[in-house]
Amino acid sequence: MMKLFFVVVFLLSQISLADGVAKTYTTKKKESLVEISEMLFGDSQSWKKLWSLNKNIVNPYEIPPGTTITITDATSDSPPSLGFSFNPIGQEKMGTMASPDLLGYTLNVEIPPNSHEKASALDEIPETLPHWRFRKDASTLTKMQLGRVRPNIPESIKNLDFFVTENSTEGLGEVVGTEMNLNAAGEFQYIYVRLNKASNEKFYIVVKDLGEVQSSFVSQKPMMVQIQGSIEVLESVDVSKGIYRALVKKALGNVEVGAKLVMGRLPTYVFTVNDQLSAARATIIGGHFSTSRHLFGTESVVFLDHGKKEGLADGQMLPIYQFQRAKLDNNFVKEHPRLIGKLKVVKTTEHFSTAVIVDSISEIEVGDGTSPDLKKN
Repeated sequence: MMKLFFVVVFLLSQISLADGVAKTYTTKKKESLVEISEMLFGDSQSWKKLWSLNKNIVNPYEIPPGTTITITDATSDSPPSLGFSFNPIGQEKMGTMASPDLLGYTLNVEIPPNSHEKASALDEIPETLPHWRFRKDASTLTKMQLGRVRPNIPESIKNLDFFVTENSTEGLGEVVGTEMNLNAAGEFQYIYVRLNKASNEKFYIVVKDLGEVQSSFVSQKPMMVQIQGSIEVLESVDVSKGIYRALVKKALGNVEVGAKLVMGRLPTYVFTVNDQLSAARATIIGGHFSTSRHLFGTESVVFLDHGKKEGLADGQMLPIYQFQRAKLDNNFVKEHPRLIGKLKVVKTTEHFSTAVIVDSISEIEVGDGTSPDLKKN
């Protein structure tokens, strides 16, 4: 009781009457309007009304100690009743006290009706969806056609970066160094080349022999060649030794020191899947990146064991059949070989061809061929 008495005396000492109507309260350290409202009126929610009466308070949660707060109708049993005027948001000015509607108070303002039109349901089911409806008669058959989606791939021009030929490449010179003293250079970097003889030709292709293609499906092994890029000879460095400074104009890979120079421009091909299929007999014996590569997919470069002498020509589109004998007994697949893709011939020599796989529905391996005859070609 004694403690409660001192608390009451202390609170009364903080509140002063003015004409019996208005009261004031002096804040202490770490007091907020919420705590003061709860202490004076028994209702913490009246802090908003107190704040509206004391516009000198900027933050109702952080009030400097010693601040004098004005209280209205404190002699009543209920919290003070205050009135507010409505100010549209657009009329507020920067740096002025926020109006009550911006502080989250409930105001007697009529809310306009929603003027947006309601979106209606679909009038018809799109043709891409099966025709069905909820709780439809189960005896009615619903038909839905399923199939592989084949996108309409536009034609595109691509650079050929690997090919096969009968013999090693005869070079007109070679790359002897790079300006950064590295073993390889990239696009728009400078290199040094040695030409076997002086020439007015400025543009060359950089190629590298990777060795013979390792395949059990052919007795004569073709030579695999990598096209690394194209260069432009800019100026002489040492005429007596045939050394020139050149710029890598296009890099399909790293232009390596020791690679050969040949005349011409980078070979290209048109990538398309809609050309008419031709009939020819050839076997896949290898592919790009490695002389012992065995597994391929769409856009892979592959090598064939037949060339011009066997009737193949640049631009031919040929089917790819799976060579099943390596996986299954030949008796099961003799009459119905599996069609697994298409390839396009892009470069032919006398007895070998380079092609690009333009479509595949399964992995393609060395030994797969362009003919449904599954005998070893």
